[in-house]
Amino acid sequence: MTHFETVVIEPRRGHYVLAQGTQTLLSVPASVFERYEASSVFPPSWAPKQPSHPVRQLFWNPDTLEFLMAGLEQHPAHTAEGWGSAPFRSYLQGYWVPAPPVLLLRPFWNPADPEDPFDTAARRHSLEVQQRFLRLIGGLRPPAGWSAILNATAPYLEVLGVNRPGLPAEPGEILEASLTPPGNLSSAAAAQALERLATEQAGRVFPVLREGALTGVHALCLPDLLAAQAVLDQHGLLHQEGPFRPH
Repeated sequence: MTHFETVVIEPRRGHYVLAQGTQTLLSVPASVFERYEASSVFPPSWAPKQPSHPVRQLFWNPDTLEFLMAGLEQHPAHTAEGWGSAPFRSYLQGYWVPAPPVLLLRPFWNPADPEDPFDTAARRHSLEVQQRFLRLIGGLRPPAGWSAILNATAPYLEVLGVNRPGLPAEPGEILEASLTPPGNLSSAAAAQALERLATEQAGRVFPVLREGALTGVHALCLPDLLAAQAVLDQHGLLHQEGPFRPH
């Protein structure tokens, strides 16, 4: 059973801060916080005071810890720069889907020069930022059975229909391989496999995490799925085609 430390929500200089002891976890602008009924310490579960799309857009600034949230009908860049205090690209962007509960995280890329390539170093930094946010949000009492998917690019989100409110999903299929058993990320093999999947194959495969373990990999075409399975094989991780089903 997961142990959660006490989280306090308190107003501080135009923001509402979620903190554990002296550590600030999230800093939510008052203009965002006051749009919701904060009935828990897990922001994606807060009920909106005005009707909004049930899928939530999430924005998190890894430098300032500022956290923004809006319904899917809101324009991402307008939301970030209208309600936040930093440029849009400085926020890690994600989506919270309530049923089944899943956190979708976009790749993070905030270069000093927009001409910089999304190279190996940038991909590793993107993974670090996504994992840092995942650890943080995972300590705020998310619903049981939730999972997270990393590097969710626009084509992947379009197949899900997540970033196209009011429109049907694009024709397509999500292929999946699941680890049997899940690869606990405290083990070197699973951690190294995740790093390779999230860097070497960023944008082509989408790692699935649950409760500190790599449980599977999604892909949009068979060659990419086979490449991901080859990585799992190289790290001695057993897998099968199809979804992960906990026993």
